[in-house]
Amino acid sequence: MADHGQLLAYDAKTLEQAGADGILLATNTMHKVAHKIQSAISIPFLHLLQATALQLSTHGITKVGLLGTRFTMSDGFYQAYMADFGIDVITPNADTQDEIHRIIFDELCLA
Repeated sequence: MADHGQLLAYDAKTLEQAGADGILLATNTMHKVAHKIQSAISIPFLHLLQATALQLSTHGITKVGLLGTRFTMSDGFYQAYMADFGIDVITPNADTQDEIHRIIFDELCLA
């Protein structure tokens, strides 16, 4: 099985060498391997979880609801990351997570 972090790190390094001034990873799930990307490049990396946590902290928000794919809501990586900033992440129940996941893939991700 491929190491997704290494693949994304390689691609980010390639973008940097092509002249990119920064990297934006526009997917929540792949932020699980953001540290591998960041360590491979010397240009700024916009980390969505970090930016979100900093913004929430700035406004004194300590509990936030999370909507996303089933994996994003249930895996725990968001919860663990936000906990380091003193932010509690709550998610919908399993049935609602399934419906949100279905909407994302069956209605929003249309070809």
